[in-house]
Order: sequence, then C-alpha cells, then structure tokens
Amino acid sequence: MQPFWGQIPPPDPLPPEDRWKVETLVTLYGSPDVRRLLDQWAEYARKIDYADDVIRRVKQSSNPSADLDAQAHQEQLALPDYKAAMDEVGEAIRGQMNRELAGDGPHQPARLPLDADGSPQAIT
Repeated sequence: MQPFWGQIPPPDPLPPEDRWKVETLVTLYGSPDVRRLLDQWAEYARKIDYADDVIRRVKQSSNPSADLDAQAHQEQLALPDYKAAMDEVGEAIRGQMNRELAGDGPHQPARLPLDADGSPQAIT
C-alpha cells in the first residue's frame, strides 16, 4: 500500500436524487430545529458549489480577469472554513435527530414505516 501524496480528494457529494430524498424527509417529518440546521447545511453546500465553480472557471481560463482571479483566491482561502462549518452543522443535525429519536428533544418526530431503500411507505 502506498501513502497518499498531496491532498486527499474530497468525497463525492451526494447524488442529487439522494440529497433530494434526505431534504424531503427532513422537511416533511423533521422538527423545526432539524429543518433549521438542514437549511444552514444547505447554505454551506451552496457556498462550496459556488467556490468550486469560481475556482474551476479561473483554472480553465487562459486569461482570467483580475477580479475573477482575486475572487477565486478568496474562495480558495474560504473553502476549508466552509467545509468545517458544514461538517459541524452535519454533526449538529445527527445529534439533534438522535436526541429526538431517543425522546430527549422538544419534538417527537413522526415515525413512519420505511421501505428497504429508506423512503416512506405509502399510507393506505
């Protein structure tokens, strides 16, 4: 086994359909606290997507403008903070959900039967 040289690439983001499923379940059945945390998480995800886009445009351009180059540099510096904040909010979401599922939170979430793929079963 060889050691990693350079930076370890970040994990791939959730596929859009998986992200949509998680956000839908939290929106429909999560407590207001969990929904608020998910909104914060989504805001950091948008910031990371934007930063990646700006950085990619500068790397692909043969002659980027000075403004775009400066913006890409600022986003590159901010990226670790965005990722750390997103991880922190992710941990807060998991903690809040665990407290609520254990009955320790202010809100008891609806408990729906789930299919094998994790999606809610149809109510008949």
